[in-house]
Amino acid sequence: MKATPASLSIVVIAVFLASCSMTITRPTENESIGTAAIPVAISANTSWSNLRVELVAPGPITTDITSQFQFVAGQNAAEASLTGYANGAYRLNAQADLYCWYCAGTTWTANVTRNFSINASTTPVAPTLTSIAPTTGPAGTQITLQGTGFANGMTANIGTQTGVATAVTTATTASTTIPNGLTGTVNVSVQIGTQASVTRAFTITVPPAVVQLYRSGDTDIQRIDAANAAAPMLVGAAFAAGLSPGGMGAGTVGCVRTAFGLIRSTTTNIESCPIGATGVIGPNCSSLVVLSSGTATDVAIAGTLVARSTENGIQTFRLNANGSLTQLGSSNNGTLSPTGSAVDFPQVASPSVVVRAHANGIDVFDISAPATPVLAGRVVNAGISSTGVDVKIAGSTRVLRSFSNGLDVYDITNPAAPVRIAAGPLNVGLSSSRASLALFAAGSRAVRATSDGIEVFDIAANPIRLGGVGGDLSSSAGTDVVMDASGHAVRTSDGNVEIYDVTTNQSTPTRIGNVGVNLSATGVCIINR
Repeated sequence: MKATPASLSIVVIAVFLASCSMTITRPTENESIGTAAIPVAISANTSWSNLRVELVAPGPITTDITSQFQFVAGQNAAEASLTGYANGAYRLNAQADLYCWYCAGTTWTANVTRNFSINASTTPVAPTLTSIAPTTGPAGTQITLQGTGFANGMTANIGTQTGVATAVTTATTASTTIPNGLTGTVNVSVQIGTQASVTRAFTITVPPAVVQLYRSGDTDIQRIDAANAAAPMLVGAAFAAGLSPGGMGAGTVGCVRTAFGLIRSTTTNIESCPIGATGVIGPNCSSLVVLSSGTATDVAIAGTLVARSTENGIQTFRLNANGSLTQLGSSNNGTLSPTGSAVDFPQVASPSVVVRAHANGIDVFDISAPATPVLAGRVVNAGISSTGVDVKIAGSTRVLRSFSNGLDVYDITNPAAPVRIAAGPLNVGLSSSRASLALFAAGSRAVRATSDGIEVFDIAANPIRLGGVGGDLSSSAGTDVVMDASGHAVRTSDGNVEIYDVTTNQSTPTRIGNVGVNLSATGVCIINR
């Protein structure tokens, strides 16, 4: 077959271009490199310009590494030694403009690739951390990390917290998030395996606290702005569905915060009230008329399961998506408590029991079938209370009960056989009304509100009273206490809300602010938002 002039031209050009070529001489194709330093060599058989080299690392993460190459004097070649990369499969992509003197001095762009792997048995080189940005901000701030030798699996060390996850985008750029639980200026470093970088400083700032408190009494629910703890302000109130000036809500004691708003329990009703995005209560509260309780009641929530205590048992409810409540079941087999009761769930994801505190001890109810709660075990004739009680569960099995003249502690590891494991100290802050509890410091401390003030206890083991202070007003109708978003203890009495500093000096807690609220003759409760 006779070749045409056109086909001859194509063959000639192809031969000339093949004579103007570039190659990656190190590493070789599919080479397994067993050293921490990876030698890379690229050469051409003609002069070149505009060399560009990328490294595709596991992930995949593509990084421009052109700046790491040095041209070899007197040769059409460039070399680099790459360090700080983890074991795995990699690919080099190289591109350059080659001068083709066979083709009347024209240039053409050559592209070559090379696959290789790193299987180094030696300790990898530590990554470097050259900068972080920003360098200040609150917990939850995302920071950008700049350095070298970054790779998938790299973690961050931030203050006392190690192994913090990072998102590696290139071998020189990554990001991470400042975790909760740290204060002040902390050191930040990055680490691959056992090799860590030098540290950079990040200062954690504390944003101004937004503190909204909601207090429920006889006739309304009141909203209190406590952002300035020294001068809390009553900023609004609402009548709930079961509340009226005539006292429909008599016996209010229990309330709990929900994602929807709040739930409160009275002697005759359980009510769910929405709280809007701006903190406004209502306007539409849903109410159920439930088993009347002749004594003060309480309410607790775990997910969407709600428990209400009565004078001789519990009731269970489901919190619906629209904020309304559906009653599921009840049990009247609890210990009769003529001075009131309280209820709390273990601090676990899906509790199978609920604890009811009464005047003589505790009842443990099995709620694995919420529609049919069953009394599993009880302790009676413990610290007998002449007034209302409260209960809080620290963790999953450690139960604290506050009664008229002290604290006691129970272990519910075996719900069928709860055990009173500690009592005391007794006769410390004698309370002529309900003595309420709030936990703080990761469940190792408790604040107890009495009719005359507050007390702080170390509850890591047997309760130890650390200190106390008298309140501004004595309360004959009951008290409640909650920890607010700033770490203050907030106590409400029958006509007052007080804010205490219980962290600076736990042996001498200090009242730092108070505000008068609507008088409640039969009971109160308070939550934060």
